[in-house]
Amino acid sequence: MADPLVRVHLALGEATWTQVVEVMEAQGWREEEAVRILLGYGLAVHEGVPQGDLLHALGAARGELATLRHRAYVADESIRALEMNITGLTASLDQGKRSLTDLEEILRFLRAQVRALTATDEASE
Repeated sequence: MADPLVRVHLALGEATWTQVVEVMEAQGWREEEAVRILLGYGLAVHEGVPQGDLLHALGAARGELATLRHRAYVADESIRALEMNITGLTASLDQGKRSLTDLEEILRFLRAQVRALTATDEASE
C-alpha cells in the first residue's frame, strides 16, 4: 500500500526561498525533491537524539557541519566574484581615463591644426 499523499502549501519569505533555491541548485535537486529533503532534514534535527544513539547524533552533527561548510563556500565564492567585478570595473575606469586623456590631446591637436589652416587662409587673402 502506498503512503498517503499530502499536499502542503508554504508561504516563504523571499530571502528564505532564495536560500532554498541556492541549496537546490548547488545539490542538483528538483524543486519538489529539495522541499522534501529540507523538510525531512528539519524534522530529523528537531526529533532529538534517542539516548544511546550516538550514530544518529554523529549524522546530525555532520549534516550541520556540511550545511555550514556549504554556506561558507557560497559566501567565499560571492566575495571572490565581487572582488573580480571590482577589479574589472577599476580597470575599465582606468582605461576610460586614459582614453579621455588621449582624446583630449587629439582634440587639442586638431584645434591647433584648424587655427593654423585658418591663419594660413587669412594670410593668403
